[in-house]
Amino acid sequence: MRYAVLAGGLIAEQETAVLDCLTTFGEAYGLAFQIYDDILDVTATTAEMGKATHKDQAEQKKHLPGLVRLSWGQRGIRGGLNHRPGRRGRTGAPDW
Repeated sequence: MRYAVLAGGLIAEQETAVLDCLTTFGEAYGLAFQIYDDILDVTATTAEMGKATHKDQAEQKKHLPGLVRLSWGQRGIRGGLNHRPGRRGRTGAPDW
């Protein structure tokens, strides 16, 4: 996801600060997507997903739900999706 987001900024010839923001967003969004996908692989049915589920577990791959409690993963997703990089922190600097 990182490069997919960054590419738009590169094509638009944006400043380094904007490219840095795009990179940060792309990395965070990609991680959130992977965590969400890992959770769905454990909790959803094949019919709901439209593809095989429980593949990671069957292939003994390490994934978030297998490494930590599932409830923590779901809270992490909500927190990541509610994070707004443009918001200002207590110092007045952007809250990245």
